[in-house]
Amino acid sequence: MEKQKRFKNIHEKFSVIMDVFGPGEKLTAGEIARRIRMRGYYIKDSNLRPFIYHRMLHKYLVKEQTHGRNLYSPV
Repeated sequence: MEKQKRFKNIHEKFSVIMDVFGPGEKLTAGEIARRIRMRGYYIKDSNLRPFIYHRMLHKYLVKEQTHGRNLYSPV
């Protein structure tokens, strides 16, 4: 079994999160975390949401609320 990778620094987190988006996609934080786990990283949804809110919102990602769900898309 392959060992799960951990995020090492903030710049690696930015690049991994931005890489999970396809062209024109809008994803929930849960879907972003699921796609990151598929790449072999260890991450919880509850740890990803504050990171997106405090470090990535408005500069890298745009938040849109649809039917009570927050959807994120690249700027």
